[in-house]
Amino acid sequence: MIFNFKHKNTSDSKMDEDNTIVAAIDLGTDKIAGGIVSKKKGSKAIVLSLQSEKCKPGTIIKGNAVNSDNTEFHLNSILTKLSNASKIEVDKCIIGFAGQPLFEKRPELATTINDSVRYLRQRKYRTCTIADKSLLEINAEKSLTEAEKNNGCLFIDLGCGTTSFAVYEGGTKLTSTVWPAGTSNIVNDLQTYIAEEIGLVNYQRANIEKLYLAFGTAIIDDQTMIPKKIRLSKAEDNEHDYLITYGTLNDVLHARLESNLGFVKKLKEVGWFNRPNRSIVISGGGSRLKNLSQFLQNSTGVEVRFANLSAYFEQNEFSDLIANPVYFGLESLLLYGDFDCRKTEEPAEKKKPQSKPKRGISKFLNSLFDENNEKI
Repeated sequence: MIFNFKHKNTSDSKMDEDNTIVAAIDLGTDKIAGGIVSKKKGSKAIVLSLQSEKCKPGTIIKGNAVNSDNTEFHLNSILTKLSNASKIEVDKCIIGFAGQPLFEKRPELATTINDSVRYLRQRKYRTCTIADKSLLEINAEKSLTEAEKNNGCLFIDLGCGTTSFAVYEGGTKLTSTVWPAGTSNIVNDLQTYIAEEIGLVNYQRANIEKLYLAFGTAIIDDQTMIPKKIRLSKAEDNEHDYLITYGTLNDVLHARLESNLGFVKKLKEVGWFNRPNRSIVISGGGSRLKNLSQFLQNSTGVEVRFANLSAYFEQNEFSDLIANPVYFGLESLLLYGDFDCRKTEEPAEKKKPQSKPKRGISKFLNSLFDENNEKI
């Protein structure tokens, strides 16, 4: 599904020269999202345009861009849509993506995104910039209060391709990790079960996501495990309908959830949650799973809340849309960006565009990422 939200009329007072116009793009595993906001010191940010489109398969895997051609296509597409919808000629933008911390152990993973940004600069005269901090760190810093950072807080971002966490204590970040497994692994597990055990091959991934969000839950109890069945597809030629029970659905889901949240168990084992005033803050599209906050609270005994940046944005036609947890990374990037994105005067002499970088590395990187393998 492609979302294309056009900006409505913006008054001159919101677009005066005192405002900073910031553009940002969040490269997600399942979709790429971009936005433009108007920011003025002491005032709330005003969303001028919000764009989102589904990523071509294999573009972003485990939070990193691995296909240069597709990445360039999506970046250019979103930037063009943002410019057209907002009536602002975008020259700069800040780019974030969940897998950036993996560069420390695997620096070769930076090749595709760096090539893509370089190509845009050469061909489109846009000075796009990769965020100087990881998206996890930006998300946490924008979400957590000073009291939470001081008392001790576990910040969790549940993405499609990654699950990330950062531990804060005494006002500083103690540790952080990006685990290359997210909600896409839940979909993979359910897709495998539905194909092999139920016999419904090629069941749409989009339908599986709707299935676990509608009927899945983070808490396993007697009500969850009832034998009531859910129809996945109506049978043809007088065969039996394709059905799955609530219990089976949640068994598969819960096994993956506990695997993705293994770091919570480790913190619990060392007694980190036993100290006073500890808390957990959760964010990302995966936080939409029913009863997730209650599950974490039951497991750790500490207060759990959802990250919410709505207070930093002025109410307008985009407010409810960007408040959706799937846009959380984009919200953080828009608040973090501090340079004006409007196009400036071009230099008198333009350098001749260089040839497009070779793409052989993309195939190599694709082979490094197995959708069913969290280890890289």
